Amino acid sequence: MHSPFLSPTPETNDAGAGRCTVHHHYPGPRIAAISNAFYAYIWMGRRYPFEIKKLHNQYSPVVRIAPNELSFSTTQSFNDIYGHSGKDHKAFIKGTFYEHGLPEPGIVAERNPKHHRETRRLLSHGFSAKALKEQEDLLAEYINLSVSQLAKHGTKSTGVNMKEWFNWLSFDIIGELAFGESFGAVKAAKSHFWIDSIHDGAYLVTMFQIGRRLPLLWPFMLLSIPLSFKKKFDVFLHFSKKQVQARVARQPEIGRQDFFSNLLSDKAENRSKE
Repeated sequence: MHSPFLSPTPETNDAGAGRCTVHHHYPGPRIAAISNAFYAYIWMGRRYPFEIKKLHNQYSPVVRIAPNELSFSTTQSFNDIYGHSGKDHKAFIKGTFYEHGLPEPGIVAERNPKHHRETRRLLSHGFSAKALKEQEDLLAEYINLSVSQLAKHGTKSTGVNMKEWFNWLSFDIIGELAFGESFGAVKAAKSHFWIDSIHDGAYLVTMFQIGRRLPLLWPFMLLSIPLSFKKKFDVFLHFSKKQVQARVARQPEIGRQDFFSNLLSDKAENRSKE
């Protein structure tokens, strides 16, 4: 885990030297004190969490990973950063990592604590004991279908990729509980383009994060992104919007509590068509 640490060091021509001086009591690679290049390097290597763990093992439970960022690895820091806010515990505002430029950030990327709290309150109904009881038959249906399909396709000498099958099962169930219909991956015994698009999106997130930290490289990075990725992302957004619109129109037909039920109720504040 890591949390932004805002350095008081002014941005001058001597910023590099200043950062080394100001941050000298925070252990970590020296380059991480003066440049985002180190952060970009471990992101591009696709081993970010493993590299961060190595740094903690090498230095300490608190390690510097960028000029204005520290990573914490203790239980107490996890509670302080991600725990519920209260009278004596102010909420940590999420870092700019979560900004993606879309009109509505969603609960994961929402940086406004008030909006996040409201959305969380509405979504929590879909995970209540009553809602889970209502969803039991649906879960059993998809689990049984998955077992049946595995029995059919798992007889090959090469076996099957269980990671893929668990992934398909999870997305099919989430599709039902979010959009009111599954992606049909388990039944078809193959992935759905929307599922693949989410995984492909990790590449775009990586590029976006590096471009934000190294703005001079951003124009060149944009040119390096394959056109196929951009097209997939556009298709992904269009399909997602269509699925949400279809779920909204299907609201009167839904007989169980799902993730959208309370989001579409009159109790929902800050609702947006986006």
